[in-house]
Amino acid sequence: MHARYHLSVYVFWMFVILFFLPLQSSAEKINITFAGRYPLSTVQATAWQKGMEEYTKFNTNTEFNYIGENLGTTHWMETLFVNAVAGTFPDVLHIYNQWVPDFVVQGLLDPIPAALLEEVKLDLYPQSLDGAEYQGKQYGLPTEFQVSALMYNKTLLDEAGVKTIPVTWEDLAGLAKRLVGTKPPEAKIGGMAFNGGGWGWTATWVILSKAYGASYVDDAGQIAFDNAANRKIMNIITKWFGLDKWANVDGAGFGKGNVYFGLSYPWWLSVYNPNINSPRRDSIEVTKMPAGAYGTGGHQYGWSICVSRFSKNKAEAWRFVEWLASRPQFEGLTALGHYRSLVGSLPTSRREISNPIFAKNVAYLNRFIENLPYAVTEAKLPLADRRQNTLATEVQAAVSLKKTPEQALTDMEVIMKSLMTDAMSGQTIWPGR
Repeated sequence: MHARYHLSVYVFWMFVILFFLPLQSSAEKINITFAGRYPLSTVQATAWQKGMEEYTKFNTNTEFNYIGENLGTTHWMETLFVNAVAGTFPDVLHIYNQWVPDFVVQGLLDPIPAALLEEVKLDLYPQSLDGAEYQGKQYGLPTEFQVSALMYNKTLLDEAGVKTIPVTWEDLAGLAKRLVGTKPPEAKIGGMAFNGGGWGWTATWVILSKAYGASYVDDAGQIAFDNAANRKIMNIITKWFGLDKWANVDGAGFGKGNVYFGLSYPWWLSVYNPNINSPRRDSIEVTKMPAGAYGTGGHQYGWSICVSRFSKNKAEAWRFVEWLASRPQFEGLTALGHYRSLVGSLPTSRREISNPIFAKNVAYLNRFIENLPYAVTEAKLPLADRRQNTLATEVQAAVSLKKTPEQALTDMEVIMKSLMTDAMSGQTIWPGR
């Protein structure tokens, strides 16, 4: 009886363990909060959804909580900082590269593990990693990658008798000014379309700065607009847009065949969709950016996927990021590659560009890839949105002739120095403050 008693007790406890084991396993699931920027109802979020679904098939102990944003890009940064203050900062987040300094200054991002970084470097264009690098550390993998190039309407230029595309800004400015002046007002065609708004004016500034040997950050890393090199840039922009008026910010006009040239990015492919009264595809060509006295300047920007420094499941978060970057899920593309195809991004690797989804536009995309050696990012400092808006406001004041170029530069420097003082003093830095 004593032996039977012990056997009964043993069987009882084995039953208890086997019964409660699934409940214990379920309770111990690893939860990853993934802030993917777009609401789940959007096509851009499908890559993230698919990535999460596929990951959990092979990693059954992991579950995801997805966060999106309905209010736009600027509010996305604010949402993430509010979460940080509330103690609900996501494990994995999708952010604009120019925000990386803001998040690093606040101590929120984890650098990419060395082994993963070495692995991804083997397959990526090195320029695609530059945007999420800050002070010698890499914080994110590229999700969207945009590089500037010169685009032109071959049909319009053929009609104007132009056989050769200028290779310097001086020659391009002279040609565009002449072409604009040959048309009567009712049939006027723009000389060249640039991107407008805060980031657009900043991109133009960055491009011309490299081409003419200027910078608004000095050797000590301080804001320094008010100098001879930057005055040259402001005077050039004021002349092009405000005095000679051959330049504009009518990107949609280029898409409709009303502008000869465009300072473009890969996503401009959508602006001449035949469904929106655009010129024929074969009218559009892409070439190298024009050069200035100091060489050729280009601009690049993008978005990246990062991991929180304070994630309770940091190792699992990085495993998920690696999965998104390395596991083909969409017709041979990774989740990150598929996302790039949805937003009109440049591919980040030769392997990616050979995929049929990108290969159908390979000639177009290769023209942008040829511009990679000339492309740089904006100055890597906090408060990118507010810096861009400040620069845009002062440039617009100069091109509308409301301020002299010199006064606009002086005001720009004062405001930006104040912004940097706020940022470096540890004050709250999200937009909308």
